[in-house]
Parts: sequence; structure tokens; C-alpha cells
Amino acid sequence: MSLKSILENLSILPPKAMLMLVATAVLLVAGYFFTLYAIHGFSSDFLEINKCVESGGQWNYKTRRCEQIYDPKIFTEQASPPPYQ
Repeated sequence: MSLKSILENLSILPPKAMLMLVATAVLLVAGYFFTLYAIHGFSSDFLEINKCVESGGQWNYKTRRCEQIYDPKIFTEQASPPPYQ
């Protein structure tokens, strides 16, 4: 199904139904970001905190920086980190 056919099918919807679809999408996206904001203690750095934690780091609230945690289980002799050049 191409984008053109999808748009043609949406154009036959009544305006009220189209408004409801758009409003639902906006509310879902806004709810997602509000949930992230609430989970991270209503901090203004919530997107950076989320990115830090998902990458395996730890957020330092005092310095407002991401601290990467070294896990020796990850870096074994078989899977060592690449050498710096």
C-alpha cells in the first residue's frame, strides 16, 4: 500500500473523524514525553537522563552529567574494546 493510496483513503473521512485521529496522535506523543518527564523526577534534563540511562550510564544529578559505567563482564579478552589510535 503506497502513501498516495493511504492519503486518498484518509481524504474520504469526515473532518470530525480526521480531527479525532490527529488529536489522538498528538495526545499519545505528548503523553509519552510527559511520562518520561515524570519518571525522571520532573527534571528539565529528562531527555539527556533517559539517553544516558538507556546507553548504560548513570546520571549524576549534582554535576548534571552522564557517567559511563565500566562493566568488566562486557569487555572480555574475546570482545575487547577497540584500541585508540
